[in-house]
Amino acid sequence: MVKRFFLSSLRAMLLFCVLVSPAHPAAASSPVAQAAPSTPAVPAPAVPAPVLSAPAVPAPVLSAPAVPAPVLSAQAVPAPVLSAPTVPAPAPVSAAPLSVVVKSTANRGETNVGDYWIGEDFAAGFQTLGAMTDMDYRGEYHRPHSPEPALNLYMRGYTDFIPPFPSGCNVLYAYYPMAYTVPSAPASDTADNFPSVSARNAAPIKTAAAGRHPLSKSALNRRPPQPQNANLDDDWQNFDVIAVASPAYAAELNRAGIKAVYVPQFTNPEKFYPAPDPALASDILFVGSNWHDRTSLRYALEAGFTVAVYGYNWQGIVPPEMYKAPYIANTELNRYYSSAKIVLNDHRPDMKDFGFVNNRIYDATAAGALVISDYMPEIETAYGDAVPMYKNKEELAGLLRYYLTHEEERQALAAKARRITLEKFTNAAAARAVLKAARASCPLR
Repeated sequence: MVKRFFLSSLRAMLLFCVLVSPAHPAAASSPVAQAAPSTPAVPAPAVPAPVLSAPAVPAPVLSAPAVPAPVLSAQAVPAPVLSAPTVPAPAPVSAAPLSVVVKSTANRGETNVGDYWIGEDFAAGFQTLGAMTDMDYRGEYHRPHSPEPALNLYMRGYTDFIPPFPSGCNVLYAYYPMAYTVPSAPASDTADNFPSVSARNAAPIKTAAAGRHPLSKSALNRRPPQPQNANLDDDWQNFDVIAVASPAYAAELNRAGIKAVYVPQFTNPEKFYPAPDPALASDILFVGSNWHDRTSLRYALEAGFTVAVYGYNWQGIVPPEMYKAPYIANTELNRYYSSAKIVLNDHRPDMKDFGFVNNRIYDATAAGALVISDYMPEIETAYGDAVPMYKNKEELAGLLRYYLTHEEERQALAAKARRITLEKFTNAAAARAVLKAARASCPLR
């Protein structure tokens, strides 16, 4: 019986499995199958499987917000716009530089004359400021230039001259005192009211015997060329600017109604810098010609000091062992100055009376030398104690003895004077002062 019951149960179970099997055709007519009229849609829910994966599609959409990142970086694009304002900077470079002609009182190639180099160094100062420069020398003042310069700088040294007055801004630079006595324009019936300039502790010096005769540039240029050595008188008031190398002289010209500015003499630091040479070493050095009483050299020799002497007309005047050469090339002077412990300096009497400091002080101090000079208040104002000064032989002898035996103090003063020179008394500083005065008086194209 048990066997029979087991077999019956097995058959029932097999029948049940067959009936519920989806693959069996009978399933379609079974009540279970009837409950799924949407059975055909049952596979459709399998289709949503991709739909279910479709929500993953927004993942790229979610990454789409990263797309604005380039947009955010697009806002970095204005950075070049911010740099754009710097683009105009090259414009001044492309603009034509200011044209300047320096008219020297020396002859072309006259390199053994100080006036030649002060003109050359002034031109170099304008070049340092970016100007386009040219030089005219004696006999060339009427030389045409194309285009005509915006600024003509007439160097007034020892040589008197009557310049042309081109269409540009015309500046007279007087680095020595002027005393013009010959009229260069037709006399008029005006009184002798041309201003005078008086020296320090000296009688007034009349600048002209004729009255004032302001002329237009066109009238001046209609004149025939004047003799090379003719003097100026009223012509100097036809300059747009007068620059003078003495503050007192400039002040007196202004009081007399003539517009003047103070522009001291200067050095060219491209040439004058320390370059000591043991072969040129000396305790005391004098460089200058025997044209007038050289008190610094005379006092030093009378006090028994040994001096290395360079300059014209000293043969037979100084001891032969002290006389070295009649001339040192200007381009070599810095080596001699910086190889000496002390450089002597003094001034022509008229320069001293009128307050004109010579450029030897500026050149020698720029080269690193200690300069001892004759006393001038203008030197004291500019340098303080950095340039020791004497008023007589005893004072000079005392200064020489002291600084030849106090090396650290000598070097300290020399360094201090050099700093002052490079700060205030360079050719570029002089050119800048002239340009400032010129721009205040006439437009510079």
